[in-house]
Amino acid sequence: MLVIRGAQMEALGGELEARFERRVIDSVKRLWPGACEARGGDAEITTAVRAALEKGQRYGLEAERDLVRFVHLVFMLGDAFDADGGHDWAHAALSDSALAPSAKIDALFERLARG
Repeated sequence: MLVIRGAQMEALGGELEARFERRVIDSVKRLWPGACEARGGDAEITTAVRAALEKGQRYGLEAERDLVRFVHLVFMLGDAFDADGGHDWAHAALSDSALAPSAKIDALFERLARG
């Protein structure tokens, strides 16, 4: 599994980061067209993806797969899904220091699958 830490992203330079970001943006546009349309144009989508990636890293997410899944949660549930009162379970899972980063994201998707 590829793990990218903040310091590694800086060391690898802007090109690798830009390619990863582009892949995430493309996947968000493909899977969440309505949410993307509601945000506006490419600049707003890019800003939202960057903010979501940064937020995911603050929760300790490092693997590309986990970060991509976190971004998809943002586009599915809203920018503040982890902080608003309707999704207390999300904040609890993301803030649980006993859970490994991948387990945090898995817990969120398992909870969503249960409804």
